[in-house]
Amino acid sequence: VDDATQERAFDDVVFRACHKLLGLHPVRYQTSYDFPYRQFLPGEVDGILVTGRACIIQPPVMRIRWMVLLMGQASGVAAALAARSGTTPRELNVKALQRVLYHTYQTPLGNKKRLQELGLV
Repeated sequence: VDDATQERAFDDVVFRACHKLLGLHPVRYQTSYDFPYRQFLPGEVDGILVTGRACIIQPPVMRIRWMVLLMGQASGVAAALAARSGTTPRELNVKALQRVLYHTYQTPLGNKKRLQELGLV
């Protein structure tokens, strides 16, 4: 929750989330934050990636349709890159993943300044 409400940025970002966070009452506020690759990696199991409900802690609600699509896209590309390089998802070069996500799939990873910080432009 703190990551979302404080709009934290992470070096292993796989997409930038932007949506309204819901409280117990009507919408509280809109936020934008990084969704990190490490969130797909189970704590004690190697060789797999988890997405959707299995990789997020509630709240905030992060199972919005477009976010689930981006989770699947990022984890699918990560799995393909890991298989191609003969490595595990945990050992994957995240910068290579980010390059494919941004340059091939136009995945939102931040504004121009953020893209420069990540070495993508």
